[in-house]
Amino acid sequence: MPEDKTYEKFPKDMPLPKKSWRLRLVALVLIVTLLVFGGGMAMYLFKTQPTAERKKPERMQTLVKTMTAARETTHVTIVAQGTIVPATEINLQSRVSGEIIYLHPGFTPGGIIKGNEILARIDDTDYRLVLRRRENALAQARADLRIEEGNQQIALQEWDIVREQFADMDTSSKDLVLRAPQLEKARANITAATTDVEAATIDLERTVIRAPFNAIVRKKNIDLGSQSSPQSVIAVLAGIDTFWAEVSIPTDKLAWIDLPDERGTGSPVALFANKTTYRGKIAKLMPDIDPDGLMARLRIAVADPMGLASGKPPLLLGGIVRVEITGKSLANVFRVPRSAVVNGEQILIAGPDDTLQIRKITIAWKDAEHVYIDDGLETGERIITSTVPAPIAGMPLDTGEMMNSPGTEKVENGN
Repeated sequence: MPEDKTYEKFPKDMPLPKKSWRLRLVALVLIVTLLVFGGGMAMYLFKTQPTAERKKPERMQTLVKTMTAARETTHVTIVAQGTIVPATEINLQSRVSGEIIYLHPGFTPGGIIKGNEILARIDDTDYRLVLRRRENALAQARADLRIEEGNQQIALQEWDIVREQFADMDTSSKDLVLRAPQLEKARANITAATTDVEAATIDLERTVIRAPFNAIVRKKNIDLGSQSSPQSVIAVLAGIDTFWAEVSIPTDKLAWIDLPDERGTGSPVALFANKTTYRGKIAKLMPDIDPDGLMARLRIAVADPMGLASGKPPLLLGGIVRVEITGKSLANVFRVPRSAVVNGEQILIAGPDDTLQIRKITIAWKDAEHVYIDDGLETGERIITSTVPAPIAGMPLDTGEMMNSPGTEKVENGN
Protein backbone atom coordinates (compact mmCIF):
# COMPACT_ATOMS: atom_id res chain seq x y z
CA MET A 1 0.00 0.00 0.00
CA PRO A 2 1.49 3.36 -1.00
CA GLU A 3 2.60 5.64 1.91
CA ASP A 4 0.27 8.51 2.79
CA LYS A 5 2.23 11.73 2.62
CA THR A 6 -0.62 14.10 3.31
CA TYR A 7 0.71 14.89 6.85
CA GLU A 8 4.33 15.19 7.43
CA LYS A 9 5.85 15.07 10.93
CA PHE A 10 8.10 17.83 12.19
CA PRO A 11 11.61 16.85 12.40
CA LYS A 12 12.72 15.96 15.90
CA ASP A 13 15.51 18.37 15.82
CA MET A 14 13.41 21.32 14.73
CA PRO A 15 13.86 24.29 17.26
CA LEU A 16 10.77 25.90 19.13
CA PRO A 17 9.89 29.50 18.33
CA LYS A 18 11.20 32.02 20.93
CA LYS A 19 8.80 34.33 22.94
CA SER A 20 9.28 38.04 22.57
CA TRP A 21 9.79 40.36 25.58
CA ARG A 22 6.40 41.92 24.89
CA LEU A 23 4.57 38.65 25.38
CA ARG A 24 6.48 38.00 28.56
CA LEU A 25 5.51 41.44 29.90
CA VAL A 26 1.81 40.94 29.12
CA ALA A 27 1.80 37.58 30.89
CA LEU A 28 3.48 39.07 33.93
CA VAL A 29 0.94 41.91 34.10
CA LEU A 30 -1.96 39.46 33.91
CA ILE A 31 -0.55 37.33 36.72
CA VAL A 32 0.02 40.32 39.02
CA THR A 33 -3.45 41.66 38.28
CA LEU A 34 -5.08 38.36 39.21
CA LEU A 35 -3.09 38.13 42.43
CA VAL A 36 -3.98 41.68 43.47
CA PHE A 37 -7.71 41.19 42.69
CA GLY A 38 -7.85 37.91 44.58
CA GLY A 39 -6.08 39.37 47.58
CA GLY A 40 -8.43 42.34 47.63
CA MET A 41 -11.52 40.16 47.50
CA ALA A 42 -10.20 38.01 50.34
CA MET A 43 -9.60 41.07 52.52
CA TYR A 44 -13.09 42.39 51.75
CA LEU A 45 -14.80 39.13 52.68
CA PHE A 46 -12.79 38.85 55.88
CA LYS A 47 -13.70 42.36 56.98
CA THR A 48 -17.44 42.07 56.14
CA GLN A 49 -18.15 38.62 57.60
CA PRO A 50 -21.06 38.53 60.28
CA THR A 51 -20.12 38.37 63.95
CA ALA A 52 -22.27 37.10 66.94
CA GLU A 53 -22.91 39.67 69.68
CA ARG A 54 -22.46 38.62 73.28
CA LYS A 55 -25.36 39.48 75.67
CA LYS A 56 -26.93 38.23 78.91
CA PRO A 57 -29.59 35.52 78.46
CA GLU A 58 -33.18 36.70 79.12
CA ARG A 59 -35.15 35.31 82.11
CA MET A 60 -37.80 32.69 81.27
CA GLN A 61 -41.27 34.08 82.23
CA THR A 62 -44.53 32.13 82.63
CA LEU A 63 -47.54 33.69 80.89
CA VAL A 64 -50.55 33.87 83.25
CA LYS A 65 -54.09 35.23 83.45
CA THR A 66 -54.97 37.30 86.48
CA MET A 67 -57.92 38.95 88.16
CA THR A 68 -57.90 41.74 90.71
CA ALA A 69 -59.15 40.83 94.19
CA ALA A 70 -62.15 42.86 95.34
CA ARG A 71 -64.36 42.35 98.37
CA GLU A 72 -68.11 41.94 97.95
CA THR A 73 -71.21 41.01 99.92
CA THR A 74 -73.37 38.23 98.56
CA HIS A 75 -75.68 35.42 99.63
CA VAL A 76 -75.01 31.73 99.86
CA THR A 77 -76.79 29.72 97.17
CA ILE A 78 -77.44 26.05 97.85
CA VAL A 79 -78.13 24.05 94.70
CA ALA A 80 -79.85 20.66 94.80
CA GLN A 81 -82.29 18.47 92.94
CA GLY A 82 -85.82 17.78 94.06
CA THR A 83 -88.65 15.43 93.23
CA ILE A 84 -92.20 16.77 92.87
CA VAL A 85 -94.71 15.04 95.16
CA PRO A 86 -98.29 15.95 96.14
CA ALA A 87 -98.69 17.96 99.31
CA THR A 88 -102.20 16.48 99.73
CA GLU A 89 -103.24 13.06 98.43
CA ILE A 90 -106.12 10.80 99.43
CA ASN A 91 -107.64 7.47 98.50
CA LEU A 92 -111.27 8.50 98.00
CA GLN A 93 -113.76 5.94 99.27
CA SER A 94 -117.53 5.80 99.22
CA ARG A 95 -119.27 5.85 102.61
CA VAL A 96 -122.30 3.90 101.35
CA SER A 97 -122.96 1.09 98.89
CA GLY A 98 -124.81 1.29 95.64
CA GLU A 99 -124.72 1.66 91.87
CA ILE A 100 -122.85 4.59 90.29
CA ILE A 101 -125.37 6.56 88.19
CA TYR A 102 -123.37 9.76 87.50
CA LEU A 103 -119.71 10.76 87.00
CA HIS A 104 -118.17 14.23 86.66
CA PRO A 105 -117.05 14.94 83.05
CA GLY A 106 -113.52 15.56 84.34
CA PHE A 107 -113.46 12.41 86.45
CA THR A 108 -110.71 10.72 84.46
CA PRO A 109 -106.97 10.28 85.10
CA GLY A 110 -105.39 13.72 84.66
CA GLY A 111 -108.72 15.51 85.01
CA ILE A 112 -108.94 18.58 87.24
CA ILE A 113 -111.95 18.99 89.54
CA LYS A 114 -112.67 21.96 91.76
CA GLY A 115 -113.34 21.57 95.44
CA ASN A 116 -116.92 20.63 96.42
CA GLU A 117 -117.89 19.71 92.86
CA ILE A 118 -119.81 16.44 92.49
CA LEU A 119 -117.53 13.61 91.44
CA ALA A 120 -120.12 10.83 91.39
CA ARG A 121 -123.65 9.94 92.44
CA ILE A 122 -124.84 6.65 93.86
CA ASP A 123 -128.42 5.47 93.27
CA ASP A 124 -130.26 6.88 96.32
CA THR A 125 -133.64 5.18 95.95
CA ASP A 126 -133.15 2.81 98.87
CA TYR A 127 -131.75 5.58 101.07
CA ARG A 128 -134.74 7.82 100.41
CA LEU A 129 -137.09 5.01 101.42
CA VAL A 130 -135.12 4.39 104.61
CA LEU A 131 -135.26 8.10 105.44
CA ARG A 132 -139.03 8.16 104.90
CA ARG A 133 -139.52 5.18 107.23
CA ARG A 134 -137.34 6.83 109.88
CA GLU A 135 -139.29 10.07 109.60
CA ASN A 136 -142.55 8.11 110.03
CA ALA A 137 -141.13 6.41 113.11
CA LEU A 138 -140.23 9.81 114.52
CA ALA A 139 -143.73 11.08 113.92
CA GLN A 140 -145.11 8.01 115.65
CA ALA A 141 -142.83 8.57 118.64
CA ARG A 142 -143.91 12.17 118.93
CA ALA A 143 -147.56 11.12 118.84
CA ASP A 144 -146.90 8.54 121.55
CA LEU A 145 -145.33 11.23 123.66
CA ARG A 146 -148.38 13.45 123.33
CA ILE A 147 -150.63 10.55 124.32
CA GLU A 148 -148.43 9.78 127.30
CA GLU A 149 -148.45 13.41 128.37
CA GLY A 150 -152.30 13.23 128.31
CA ASN A 151 -152.18 10.12 130.44
CA GLN A 152 -149.91 12.00 132.81
CA GLN A 153 -152.60 14.66 133.35
CA ILE A 154 -155.28 12.06 134.04
CA ALA A 155 -153.00 10.17 136.45
CA LEU A 156 -152.21 13.36 138.33
CA GLN A 157 -155.91 14.21 138.77
CA GLU A 158 -156.62 10.72 140.06
CA TRP A 159 -153.70 10.99 142.49
CA ASP A 160 -155.03 14.22 143.93
CA ILE A 161 -158.50 12.67 144.50
CA VAL A 162 -157.05 9.63 146.26
CA ARG A 163 -154.89 11.76 148.55
CA GLU A 164 -157.93 13.76 149.67
CA GLN A 165 -159.69 10.54 150.67
CA PHE A 166 -156.65 8.82 152.20
CA ALA A 167 -154.44 11.39 153.92
CA ASP A 168 -152.14 8.77 155.44
CA MET A 169 -151.55 6.95 152.09
CA ASP A 170 -148.03 5.70 151.27
CA THR A 171 -146.51 8.03 148.58
CA SER A 172 -143.51 5.86 147.68
CA SER A 173 -145.31 4.59 144.56
CA LYS A 174 -146.22 8.06 143.30
CA ASP A 175 -143.90 7.87 140.25
CA LEU A 176 -145.54 4.67 139.12
CA VAL A 177 -148.99 6.07 139.66
CA LEU A 178 -148.15 9.19 137.70
CA ARG A 179 -146.64 7.05 134.85
CA ALA A 180 -143.20 8.65 135.05
CA PRO A 181 -141.41 5.62 133.48
CA GLN A 182 -143.82 5.64 130.54
CA LEU A 183 -143.13 9.32 129.97
CA GLU A 184 -139.36 8.75 130.02
CA LYS A 185 -139.76 5.89 127.56
CA ALA A 186 -141.78 8.05 125.19
CA ARG A 187 -139.17 10.75 125.28
CA ALA A 188 -136.37 8.22 124.72
CA ASN A 189 -138.26 6.85 121.73
CA ILE A 190 -138.32 10.35 120.24
CA THR A 191 -134.58 10.74 120.78
CA ALA A 192 -133.89 7.37 119.14
CA ALA A 193 -136.19 8.13 116.22
CA THR A 194 -134.55 11.53 115.75
CA THR A 195 -131.12 9.86 115.69
CA ASP A 196 -132.36 7.36 113.11
CA VAL A 197 -133.63 10.20 110.92
CA GLU A 198 -130.29 11.99 111.17
CA ALA A 199 -128.40 8.79 110.25
CA ALA A 200 -130.68 8.15 107.29
CA THR A 201 -130.25 11.76 106.16
CA ILE A 202 -126.47 11.44 106.35
CA ASP A 203 -126.52 8.19 104.37
CA LEU A 204 -128.67 9.88 101.73
CA GLU A 205 -126.24 12.81 101.50
CA ARG A 206 -123.35 10.36 101.14
CA THR A 207 -124.80 9.07 97.90
CA VAL A 208 -123.40 12.31 96.45
CA ILE A 209 -119.58 12.12 96.40
CA ARG A 210 -117.87 15.52 96.20
CA ALA A 211 -114.25 16.57 95.70
CA PRO A 212 -112.88 17.54 99.13
CA PHE A 213 -110.45 20.09 97.59
CA ASN A 214 -109.17 21.34 94.24
CA ALA A 215 -107.75 18.12 92.88
CA ILE A 216 -106.32 16.25 89.95
CA VAL A 217 -107.39 12.65 89.39
CA ARG A 218 -104.36 10.36 89.62
CA LYS A 219 -106.29 7.09 89.45
CA LYS A 220 -109.90 6.16 88.70
CA ASN A 221 -111.40 2.84 89.82
CA ILE A 222 -115.12 3.17 88.98
CA ASP A 223 -117.33 3.80 85.99
CA LEU A 224 -121.03 4.20 85.28
CA GLY A 225 -122.90 1.15 86.47
CA SER A 226 -120.16 0.12 88.90
CA GLN A 227 -121.11 -1.06 92.37
CA SER A 228 -119.34 0.90 95.09
CA SER A 229 -118.89 -0.14 98.68
CA PRO A 230 -117.37 1.46 101.77
CA GLN A 231 -114.35 -0.85 101.46
CA SER A 232 -113.45 0.09 97.87
CA VAL A 233 -111.26 2.99 96.72
CA ILE A 234 -113.04 4.77 93.92
CA ALA A 235 -110.24 7.23 93.04
CA VAL A 236 -106.85 8.64 94.07
CA LEU A 237 -106.89 12.44 94.23
CA ALA A 238 -103.98 14.88 94.63
CA GLY A 239 -104.46 18.48 95.67
CA ILE A 240 -103.40 21.04 93.05
CA ASP A 241 -103.20 24.17 95.20
CA THR A 242 -99.73 23.17 96.40
CA PHE A 243 -97.11 20.61 95.42
CA TRP A 244 -93.98 19.75 97.37
CA ALA A 245 -90.44 19.39 96.07
CA GLU A 246 -88.57 16.91 98.26
CA VAL A 247 -84.92 17.98 98.41
CA SER A 248 -81.89 16.33 100.05
CA ILE A 249 -78.94 18.51 101.07
CA PRO A 250 -75.78 17.88 103.12
CA THR A 251 -76.42 18.38 106.82
CA ASP A 252 -73.52 20.86 107.15
CA LYS A 253 -75.39 23.28 104.87
CA LEU A 254 -78.44 23.52 107.13
CA ALA A 255 -76.71 26.23 109.18
CA TRP A 256 -76.76 28.51 106.12
CA ILE A 257 -80.54 28.20 105.62
CA ASP A 258 -83.29 30.16 107.40
CA LEU A 259 -85.98 27.65 108.31
CA PRO A 260 -89.58 28.86 108.65
CA ASP A 261 -90.79 29.82 112.12
CA GLU A 262 -93.15 32.27 113.77
CA ARG A 263 -90.84 35.14 112.77
CA GLY A 264 -90.74 34.48 109.03
CA THR A 265 -91.21 32.13 106.09
CA GLY A 266 -87.58 31.08 105.75
CA SER A 267 -85.08 31.36 102.91
CA PRO A 268 -86.47 32.10 99.43
CA VAL A 269 -86.36 29.26 96.93
CA ALA A 270 -86.33 29.14 93.13
CA LEU A 271 -87.15 25.99 91.18
CA PHE A 272 -86.23 25.40 87.54
CA ALA A 273 -88.00 23.00 85.19
CA ASN A 274 -89.51 23.12 81.69
CA LYS A 275 -87.22 26.11 80.97
CA THR A 276 -89.33 28.00 83.52
CA THR A 277 -88.67 29.45 86.96
CA TYR A 278 -91.07 28.71 89.80
CA ARG A 279 -91.10 30.35 93.23
CA GLY A 280 -91.29 28.28 96.38
CA LYS A 281 -90.81 28.44 100.11
CA ILE A 282 -89.47 26.01 102.66
CA ALA A 283 -92.44 24.18 104.17
CA LYS A 284 -90.65 22.01 106.71
CA LEU A 285 -87.46 20.21 107.64
CA MET A 286 -88.07 16.49 107.89
CA PRO A 287 -87.07 14.96 111.25
CA ASP A 288 -85.11 12.04 109.81
CA ILE A 289 -82.07 11.57 107.56
CA ASP A 290 -82.34 10.32 104.00
CA PRO A 291 -81.21 6.68 104.39
CA ASP A 292 -79.73 6.52 100.89
CA GLY A 293 -77.43 9.54 101.07
CA LEU A 294 -77.41 10.34 104.81
CA MET A 295 -78.51 13.89 104.04
CA ALA A 296 -81.09 16.24 105.48
CA ARG A 297 -84.46 16.42 103.75
CA LEU A 298 -86.47 19.56 103.04
CA ARG A 299 -89.94 19.97 101.63
CA ILE A 300 -90.36 23.01 99.39
CA ALA A 301 -93.93 24.22 98.85
CA VAL A 302 -94.81 25.41 95.33
CA ALA A 303 -98.12 27.25 94.93
CA ASP A 304 -100.21 26.92 91.75
CA PRO A 305 -98.04 24.06 90.41
CA MET A 306 -100.44 23.38 87.52
CA GLY A 307 -100.12 26.96 86.27
CA LEU A 308 -103.88 27.53 86.33
CA ALA A 309 -103.45 31.13 87.54
CA SER A 310 -99.99 31.99 86.19
CA GLY A 311 -100.17 30.26 82.81
CA LYS A 312 -96.80 28.56 83.38
CA PRO A 313 -96.19 24.97 82.22
CA PRO A 314 -97.42 22.54 84.89
CA LEU A 315 -95.06 20.72 87.23
CA LEU A 316 -95.51 16.98 86.88
CA LEU A 317 -95.71 14.70 89.89
CA GLY A 318 -92.59 12.57 90.08
CA GLY A 319 -90.65 15.05 87.95
CA ILE A 320 -87.13 16.26 88.75
CA VAL A 321 -86.50 19.98 89.32
CA ARG A 322 -83.38 22.03 90.01
CA VAL A 323 -83.65 23.88 93.30
CA GLU A 324 -81.70 26.97 94.37
CA ILE A 325 -82.07 28.06 97.99
CA THR A 326 -80.85 31.58 98.76
CA GLY A 327 -79.22 31.28 102.17
CA LYS A 328 -77.60 33.63 104.62
CA SER A 329 -75.38 36.59 103.72
CA LEU A 330 -71.63 36.45 103.14
CA ALA A 331 -70.08 39.84 103.96
CA ASN A 332 -66.71 41.19 102.75
CA VAL A 333 -65.54 38.08 100.93
CA PHE A 334 -63.50 37.56 97.78
CA ARG A 335 -65.22 35.58 95.03
CA VAL A 336 -62.65 33.50 93.13
CA PRO A 337 -63.09 30.79 90.45
CA ARG A 338 -62.62 27.29 91.83
CA SER A 339 -59.89 26.72 89.23
CA ALA A 340 -57.74 29.35 90.99
CA VAL A 341 -57.52 27.26 94.17
CA VAL A 342 -54.65 24.77 94.37
CA ASN A 343 -54.11 22.03 96.94
CA GLY A 344 -57.52 22.78 98.43
CA GLU A 345 -56.42 25.80 100.49
CA GLN A 346 -53.93 27.86 98.47
CA ILE A 347 -54.04 30.42 95.69
CA LEU A 348 -51.30 31.86 93.46
CA ILE A 349 -50.62 35.60 93.53
CA ALA A 350 -48.72 37.74 91.02
CA GLY A 351 -46.63 39.95 93.27
CA PRO A 352 -45.81 43.65 92.64
CA ASP A 353 -42.52 42.61 90.97
CA ASP A 354 -44.31 40.06 88.73
CA THR A 355 -43.06 37.09 90.68
CA LEU A 356 -45.13 34.20 91.97
CA GLN A 357 -46.43 34.12 95.55
CA ILE A 358 -48.16 31.08 97.07
CA ARG A 359 -50.78 32.15 99.62
CA LYS A 360 -52.74 30.09 102.14
CA ILE A 361 -56.41 31.10 102.39
CA THR A 362 -59.52 30.46 104.48
CA ILE A 363 -62.61 29.48 102.51
CA ALA A 364 -65.94 30.60 103.95
CA TRP A 365 -68.12 28.97 101.28
CA LYS A 366 -67.85 27.29 97.92
CA ASP A 367 -70.27 26.33 95.19
CA ALA A 368 -70.01 24.64 91.82
CA GLU A 369 -68.15 27.54 90.16
CA HIS A 370 -66.64 29.77 92.84
CA VAL A 371 -65.05 29.82 96.27
CA TYR A 372 -65.61 32.67 98.71
CA ILE A 373 -62.50 33.65 100.69
CA ASP A 374 -62.69 35.60 103.93
CA ASP A 375 -59.00 35.51 104.93
CA GLY A 376 -55.63 35.32 103.17
CA LEU A 377 -56.18 38.01 100.51
CA GLU A 378 -56.00 41.78 100.29
CA THR A 379 -57.99 44.09 98.04
CA GLY A 380 -56.17 44.91 94.80
CA GLU A 381 -53.91 41.85 94.74
CA ARG A 382 -53.63 39.99 91.44
CA ILE A 383 -54.96 36.46 91.64
CA ILE A 384 -53.67 34.00 89.04
CA THR A 385 -56.61 32.18 87.44
CA SER A 386 -54.74 30.20 84.79
CA THR A 387 -52.86 26.94 85.31
CA VAL A 388 -49.23 27.27 86.38
CA PRO A 389 -47.29 24.03 85.93
CA ALA A 390 -45.02 23.24 88.89
CA PRO A 391 -45.47 26.59 90.68
CA ILE A 392 -42.45 27.77 92.68
CA ALA A 393 -42.47 30.83 94.89
CA GLY A 394 -40.47 33.66 93.33
CA MET A 395 -40.60 32.40 89.73
CA PRO A 396 -40.93 35.25 87.18
CA LEU A 397 -44.32 35.85 85.56
CA ASP A 398 -45.59 37.55 82.43
CA THR A 399 -48.86 39.25 83.39
CA GLY A 400 -49.15 41.60 80.41
CA GLU A 401 -49.27 45.39 80.37
CA MET A 402 -52.94 46.16 81.07
CA MET A 403 -54.33 45.73 84.57
CA ASN A 404 -57.83 44.40 85.20
CA SER A 405 -60.75 46.16 86.73
CA PRO A 406 -61.61 44.82 90.21
CA GLY A 407 -63.17 41.39 90.26
CA THR A 408 -62.62 40.68 86.55
CA GLU A 409 -60.21 38.42 84.71
CA LYS A 410 -57.50 39.64 82.34
CA VAL A 411 -56.72 37.69 79.15
CA GLU A 412 -53.10 37.92 78.02
CA ASN A 413 -51.96 37.98 74.38
CA GLY A 414 -55.45 37.61 73.03
CA ASN A 415 -56.20 34.37 74.92
